[in-house]
Amino acid sequence: MPQKQRPNSSKLQVRLAGRILTHAKDQEFGAGAWLSENALAQAFGVSRTPIRGALAVLSKRGLVNVVPRRGYVLKRAVREQDLEPYADTESEDDLLAERMAADRFAGKLPDHVSEADLMRRYGVARGVLVRVLRRMAQDSVAERRDGHGWQFLPTLDSLQLHDESYRFRLLIEPSCVTEPTFRLDVAGARRLHEEHAAIVAGGWKQTTSVKFFELNANFHEFIAGCSGNRFAHQAIVHQNRLRRFLSYNWVYGTQRMRDSSSEHLEILNRLLEGDQEQAAILLRLHLLGASRLKPRFGT
Repeated sequence: MPQKQRPNSSKLQVRLAGRILTHAKDQEFGAGAWLSENALAQAFGVSRTPIRGALAVLSKRGLVNVVPRRGYVLKRAVREQDLEPYADTESEDDLLAERMAADRFAGKLPDHVSEADLMRRYGVARGVLVRVLRRMAQDSVAERRDGHGWQFLPTLDSLQLHDESYRFRLLIEPSCVTEPTFRLDVAGARRLHEEHAAIVAGGWKQTTSVKFFELNANFHEFIAGCSGNRFAHQAIVHQNRLRRFLSYNWVYGTQRMRDSSSEHLEILNRLLEGDQEQAAILLRLHLLGASRLKPRFGT
């Protein structure tokens, strides 16, 4: 009987090992960073037992050390290549998020839902569901209600709201570049330039819709942040929160990721050259083109 359970346990441990590495990389943990079983269990919505097993997997693979009376610590900062063996471990969460988003936009999911109903509807374990819902809560897409219920927050879930959002952004974003207080963060611009160049060079073939949204959102928030106008920056941050759920329901194909990244690169090039007027024009054209891409909403 234990032999029959081992494959499922191993799959869970490996998936959690990948999530722990991704978490450590996102948090920029360095060598010697303590990996708390309690904190990780709470973050991922599971018990300490599978977390302990996942940390053991990472220990066997030489990524963490076991320190007496302290537990597991990172040997070094997590590198991109460390995540490659776990590239498929996020697919279960991403797939569930995409299915929920598609049903939400098709009008098949109500504003208020229970965990029990969602588990039955999608045939997933509670741990998987809670992880995805917590991620949506972090993205301001959903929030927990009293008990085990969840509520989806307002988002751009109609063509009218989608169009209004882009018209608002057309008023705000190009003007950010021509603000008298605009000051380009050169280091930040170069970092974004490298990330977009990687997408254009072929990274778009492997990039998920969620990761692309993050890169896209970072670009637009970066421009608004450089404006020196806090109200403009806050407005774009808020717009991205409203748009975030759309990233789970991407319908434009990976080629669009490459095209959008190329347009971002042109804008960054003009800014790095000090040509703010041309950058503002290119940003307006970029937003106009994006506004013509219509998401699919239910009726």
